[in-house]
Amino acid sequence: MLCRTWISSAVATAELLYVTGSIAASLIPRPDLNDRSLLGGGLTRPFRLALVWSLVLNFLRYAFLQDLRFTNCDEADEQVQQQGATDAFLHCTNRRSLNTLLYHLDKAVESCLLSFLQLLVPYLVQVKLKDYIHILPGRGLKMWLTCILLLNCAGVIAVQFDKRLWLIKKLGDALSSIPIIHSLGLYKRIVTHPANLSSANAQNLIFIHTVLVVEYWGLTVGALSCTGVVMDDAKSPIGVHWWLGFRITNIFTAHLRVFIHAIMLNMIDQAQFNEPQDPQPGNEDEATSRYSSEGRMVIPHKI
Repeated sequence: MLCRTWISSAVATAELLYVTGSIAASLIPRPDLNDRSLLGGGLTRPFRLALVWSLVLNFLRYAFLQDLRFTNCDEADEQVQQQGATDAFLHCTNRRSLNTLLYHLDKAVESCLLSFLQLLVPYLVQVKLKDYIHILPGRGLKMWLTCILLLNCAGVIAVQFDKRLWLIKKLGDALSSIPIIHSLGLYKRIVTHPANLSSANAQNLIFIHTVLVVEYWGLTVGALSCTGVVMDDAKSPIGVHWWLGFRITNIFTAHLRVFIHAIMLNMIDQAQFNEPQDPQPGNEDEATSRYSSEGRMVIPHKI
């Protein structure tokens, strides 16, 4: 138990530092260099605000809740002589239950927030696709987001009865990769059509492939994390080295996905910021050629 407590503290410190660095790299760059506001950005402002709240949740968990999963009843031994064995045990048990609930609630809220952030990318891709194919942006994503929210809520309740039921929440985290993979795969199929392939689209495909690789990796790690929750055993060396390792990897993979999405959204925000507000009639072809040569992420007009 003591070993796992040390591991939990070390992971919490590493997670906080990693999240702080990745969020800083997402918030500091902005399209307008003269923008001195806290959040910055235009199209990405809601994304940036959610990132700040994610950082706040991480600080709160690190300051107050990082070791609560492994809270034991050692303090009960010191209270036995003053309060009696029964009263001391009940006091420790009630405190442990409340602390564990707060910890899992904090994790579930953060997971829902991260899932919302991750689903912004497929939504923006669908917005771009609506002018070229029959699609209603966000319609299918609402179902996925609702499912993720319900699974996270159910996981918080279920884990109070059996720690292995945290699997429910982990399933919700893993599901967030599926709509992203589908939307980006659709985008890739459109821009790689022989009639639509261009140098700008070819450049965009490199980053699209990068995001897809990260999402497939996130889905794989999510499945391993689910296995780790089910198979984890604090008394088994394998439980510490393998199952707990899967769960720890999933923590950093979730924030890696958000960081990659932040880069992509900042690129889209930059392209929108550079768009001319009132293009002159008859210069559409020239403007399109100029922005395509700059590597702007565009969807072809013909499919």
